[in-house]
Amino acid sequence: MPVVGLVGRLEPWKGQDRLLEAQAQLRERGYPIHLLIVGGDAYDLAPEYAQSLAPLAARLGLTDSVTMTDHVPDAGPYIEQMDILVNASDCEPFGIVLLEAMARGVAVVAVNAGGPAEFIDDGETGVLATNASPEALADALERLLASPRLREQLARAGRERFLAEFTDVALRERFFHSLDALYPKTKAPELPVAAR
Repeated sequence: MPVVGLVGRLEPWKGQDRLLEAQAQLRERGYPIHLLIVGGDAYDLAPEYAQSLAPLAARLGLTDSVTMTDHVPDAGPYIEQMDILVNASDCEPFGIVLLEAMARGVAVVAVNAGGPAEFIDDGETGVLATNASPEALADALERLLASPRLREQLARAGRERFLAEFTDVALRERFFHSLDALYPKTKAPELPVAAR
């Protein structure tokens, strides 16, 4: 059974509840998955929401196919167990966890808004859901669940994109290239003969 995961604080805008509902829809479509929710109610920002997720999974009949880790110091080992990592946020500012998955060769799904839409090419380096609704998330996931070959292809392409553009070396090169574009080097003025 494929492992689909989401890494992030348990807050409504992160969409863990929407991903649970998408999981229920996928099961009805004949695509059972095991959902791995990594994260907790960091800083006590949304305790009611965090406490609502396990009962929601139970209501949807998903208890046996959902694992919730609570807060972990390092999400990396969990990401490595995933076949697909989802960012279900409703307008994620950037989505660094997507890059962490891409670096590990894990296929990614995100909402086509905010930061993820700037570095994921739909159907090439990942899959972009049309919006953050459970239906749209299920549709996006179904593309990868229906085709393990596509999933492997996008995971490989995502890793290549990460290595080409998001390693510390690649980011440093882009930064200095941008500086050069903003402030082109000018030739030093000639000093008068007497000053030489």
